[in-house]
Amino acid sequence: MTGLAALPRNHVASAERVSREDPGYFERLWQQQAPKYLWIDCSDSRVPANQVVDLAPGEVFVHRNIANVVVHTDLNCLSVIQFDAWSRGQPLSVHGWVCTLRDGRVHDLGLDVAIADDLEPHYAAALDLIRIDKEDR
Repeated sequence: MTGLAALPRNHVASAERVSREDPGYFERLWQQQAPKYLWIDCSDSRVPANQVVDLAPGEVFVHRNIANVVVHTDLNCLSVIQFDAWSRGQPLSVHGWVCTLRDGRVHDLGLDVAIADDLEPHYAAALDLIRIDKEDR
């Protein structure tokens, strides 16, 4: 069966299969909504965020965006929320990684920002890594 009508049936079949394979799965899932990570991901449906970092649902909060992820990471570092957290001394860091479909692996861009002053030099280096990767193709 194809089309929209298949989705609810697929969902029921999937839930039943998961319950047979792991009877406590949904109970654990219900109790574990306490993610330590916010994963800002591209909107590409071929990139399943939880599987990329091998974490179960509820262990990572996933936000999908359509824009360039590096630019999006940059904008997150510049947001009022991050600056407010940093000004209060709250530990918060942003890391820029790219998962490529060419090899299915996450590549560290070296964009590790724990204070606002670190953003500019790390951002430029991350863009250079992306440019080098594109040239290697």
